[in-house]
Amino acid sequence: MHTKTQACFKSLFFLSSLALICILYSQLSWAQLTLQKSQQKRYPIENKQINESSGLACSTRDKQVLWTHNDSGHMPIIYALNSKGKDLGTFHLEGIESNDWEDMDAFKYQGNHYLLIADTGDNYRFRWDYQMTIIKEPSVNKAFNNSNNSAISPAWSFAFKYENDQSYDVEAVAVDSVHEKIVLSRPLWR
Repeated sequence: MHTKTQACFKSLFFLSSLALICILYSQLSWAQLTLQKSQQKRYPIENKQINESSGLACSTRDKQVLWTHNDSGHMPIIYALNSKGKDLGTFHLEGIESNDWEDMDAFKYQGNHYLLIADTGDNYRFRWDYQMTIIKEPSVNKAFNNSNNSAISPAWSFAFKYENDQSYDVEAVAVDSVHEKIVLSRPLWR
């Protein structure tokens, strides 16, 4: 394709995207776009071991529970907390390494509740293999019955590579349990 034609398509795509954004934006009221200061609340995270939260998932078992983990350089641990930052438990994943955990998702599959942890970070694009770990979503009560620190094993885990041995820094993950797919998302600027 000619350079001028490519530039034309890029310009048209940009302008049509901008028009769509303007149309959608005009349909929303300012009340929908901003929260009043009285509605904004911040809560500190009680568990000080969570010092570089990288992934966050809302439990499919209990809507009051959030799951998180730290970014690269930390132990393979997931943390449970509530929406006000209260510590609900710490779980160590047995037999799993944490290279550069970036994100996680909670999903329900065949009647069971699971958490997927994506070890897909690669800021400098030097990794050649990546890891997905899926665990049965633990019971928060189990953590408190075991001194607030429980060990769990993965339900399954698998390594993968991208086509043509490419390296990507994937920062987000989602599970489409209806179509049985894992969706990965990476920043466009890298």
